[in-house]
Amino acid sequence: MTMQMCADDWKEIAAKAQREAAEWRQNFDVLQRALVGDTGASRITVAAALRKDAERYRWLREQPDDTSAPRIDVVRWTLSDESTNEGEGLRMEALDAAVDEALRPNVEHKRAAEPSV
Repeated sequence: MTMQMCADDWKEIAAKAQREAAEWRQNFDVLQRALVGDTGASRITVAAALRKDAERYRWLREQPDDTSAPRIDVVRWTLSDESTNEGEGLRMEALDAAVDEALRPNVEHKRAAEPSV
């Protein structure tokens, strides 16, 4: 391999890295606007908010499936009959599936307020 071929390879690698970095920045900018609008929050602030949300979700999904107190339960409520509801505690993969289902387009549900950063 000649020095010119090696230099060309490195230029190609650098160009690809620059394209991927630009794409990442564009995607992050879209995500940042979706999360905080035009508040001017920095990328670091947005990344910290995303990390905190992920930590909260992991904590919720990994809670023991028992009745020990204190605890926080995530429950899917369904209408049992005209006067009663029935609840199903959700953990781990069942919680993931329920959240994914609720976030799908064409599924009616009330969205939580936009996160504040």
